[in-house]
Amino acid sequence: MPSPAHLGIDFGTSHTVAVVRRADGRTESLLFDSSPLLPSAVFAGDDGDLLTGRDALHSARTAPARMEPHPKHRVDDGTVLLGEREYSVIDLFTVVLDRVGREGTQVLGAAADHVVMTHPATWGATRRSVLREACERAGFDNVRLVPEPVAAATYFVEHLDHRVPVGSSIVVYDFGGGTFDATVVTRDHNGFTVTALDGLDHLGGTDIDAAVTTHLKSRMGTVDDWAWLSAPQTPAERRGRHGFVEDVRLAKERLTRHTTADLYIPVLDRDVHLTRTELEELALPLVARSVDVVHKVIADAAVEPKDLAGVFLVGGASRMPLVATSLHRALGVAPVVVDQLEQVVAQGALLTGEEMNAAPAPVAGAHVPAGVASASTSGEDVADAVTSVASEEDTATSAKEAVAAHELPTSEPEAGQRRSRLSRRTVLTGGLVGLALAAVPVALALSGDEATADPDGPTSPEPTWRPEVFVDGLVDVGAVAFSPDNDTVAIAVDGAVELVSMSGSTVRVLPHGGRCERLAFNADGARLTGCGAGSAFVWQVETGNMTCEFHNDVRAVAISPGGSRLAYDDDEQVVLWDIANSEVAQALAIDGGAHSLAFNSDGTRLAVGWQGRPVGDFDFEQQVMVWDTSVWGEVAVLDYSGPVVGTVAFSPDGSTLAAGGGSGSDTSINLWNLDGWERETLDVEGDSANVAYSPDAGLLASGGNTEGTVETRGVWLWNAHTREYIDILSHEDGYVRGVAFGHDGETIAAALESSVVMWRRV
Repeated sequence: MPSPAHLGIDFGTSHTVAVVRRADGRTESLLFDSSPLLPSAVFAGDDGDLLTGRDALHSARTAPARMEPHPKHRVDDGTVLLGEREYSVIDLFTVVLDRVGREGTQVLGAAADHVVMTHPATWGATRRSVLREACERAGFDNVRLVPEPVAAATYFVEHLDHRVPVGSSIVVYDFGGGTFDATVVTRDHNGFTVTALDGLDHLGGTDIDAAVTTHLKSRMGTVDDWAWLSAPQTPAERRGRHGFVEDVRLAKERLTRHTTADLYIPVLDRDVHLTRTELEELALPLVARSVDVVHKVIADAAVEPKDLAGVFLVGGASRMPLVATSLHRALGVAPVVVDQLEQVVAQGALLTGEEMNAAPAPVAGAHVPAGVASASTSGEDVADAVTSVASEEDTATSAKEAVAAHELPTSEPEAGQRRSRLSRRTVLTGGLVGLALAAVPVALALSGDEATADPDGPTSPEPTWRPEVFVDGLVDVGAVAFSPDNDTVAIAVDGAVELVSMSGSTVRVLPHGGRCERLAFNADGARLTGCGAGSAFVWQVETGNMTCEFHNDVRAVAISPGGSRLAYDDDEQVVLWDIANSEVAQALAIDGGAHSLAFNSDGTRLAVGWQGRPVGDFDFEQQVMVWDTSVWGEVAVLDYSGPVVGTVAFSPDGSTLAAGGGSGSDTSINLWNLDGWERETLDVEGDSANVAYSPDAGLLASGGNTEGTVETRGVWLWNAHTREYIDILSHEDGYVRGVAFGHDGETIAAALESSVVMWRRV
């Protein structure tokens, strides 16, 4: 009887890869339009039919609003709007998998007997159920799910014969098109177990492409010359933009093999020359962020770099020579790189069901984590144990106690609540029976206990932050914000916003005739918004032109990360304004007023700091509301402990929501774990009208009109993971009207009454 045919699928953020193993044992990659990489993009046609792959990319040239380029990113959203129609996320997944299934059947001559599908190690039961249903709709039977790093590790051991002794650990470094993940997996007699993981949802090859584009824009032409790229108006401009984006990606890939590459800029009709040195200078800050994550995940796994059995690179962006060089210098371990990086996970998926080759006992000094259980055979990671136990009513209490004791997150939220990547720095160990959990640190886990800041608390023997006056002699400073590229600081002064370079020189002045108390850039820095004195404004940063202006007693404003929509309060409702079309896109009714607004980093949620109608004299109900922006449905109403909600802020990974405000001595910062909605408070002496997270979510800062001596006023700092008070960054001016972290994580700025002071990490 012939062996069954197998199909291995790596459903990626940017591309999907599939590999078949025939009954005779031969293995080959499926080709989609002559390429092993199937673009995961999905496009909705005029008739409502969904297209994927290059068909989707080609069709989107003239109708980009009808395409979702990264369906995998939308796994929590339920539905996705493509053009004027809504489609379920499962529909988007299904059309991609159906294309894979049809190609596989054509190659094999029949449907595969067994299908192995990979998924991120962080995906819990709810996300995997979406994937399973899509597999069923695509006609796949006998589907087995395997964590991506387990598949990658299996490939390196089984296919490349890389020696990894039982009990030893390796790092899987996955730098893909849209995301970055670092995972420590440990070898046992059955395969590999996920021991620790971390990642960045918005770091990938597309970010390097964006850096290259920004560099080219700075080299030639004016702002108007590049309008076709940011806002194409004609079919020719849209086609030009599509071709240029693809050319940038191909030039980046050529520079992994050659030292120079040329590309053509349409509309401008220019040929440009790009060198590997230029590319590496642009990519270095992004790669450095990924290396920092690797350091953290190795520390979480309690493994010394010298004891690692290997560092394996997967994902297309890992092909850059800079990646391997940076990791080698940082860890002292030479990474293992293969030619077809994109196919490693799909190839490894086919190997996970086989019996692992016999492996020798651990080498002397190898790290053997206690309580490690294999996840490779079943293809389900240990997070299932936490999820399944915590979801049972009869064991919910004991499970939560166990989770709290070990700082592990509880089960996933109910359907309709977006699951954030709270457990990205979770160490997953222990068997499925009895939840033999190892005591390990977990980023942003909430215990529910209050943490009181102590102004006289522990400080470092040497200063951690060095203060310096950045700009002084200003009039009525109201707010401060860093541009995403960290090259410019926006400072709200009386009647204007000044854009100041990091050297302290004024780049541009944006007049508005009022006073701004809030400032924020969108994700790419193209737009800046501010509000104050009852008005809200939006500027195009490069031109200085004001594109929106509202004067309806506005008290709060926020701009979506993509810069397409503005949220502002207007007479007991929050208005979502479509900036490009100059029209109201949505109005959210609230019984009271919004004092603060904030989008999370991917724009899928909007938080509203809300003040209801007075119950008695000066007795206002204070709450924080959270809205799902995909359907504009209310996700939660959170009780707020404090006099007034001054600001709300999501942590960069979207797992935590912080709210601060009030005045006087009885104030606090409220923190909510968005997986379980538990609240924790940090007490502050004075008000906490400004709260901000560092870019890596490691620090939380607050600043306001803090009373007391110079030693107890200024910018308060906490460790955002442990909630431990760190220090107060004091200054004699003391009255902090705005606080912001630089996007390099090395700088904190505070807007004082007549100056902006910066503290730099030393």
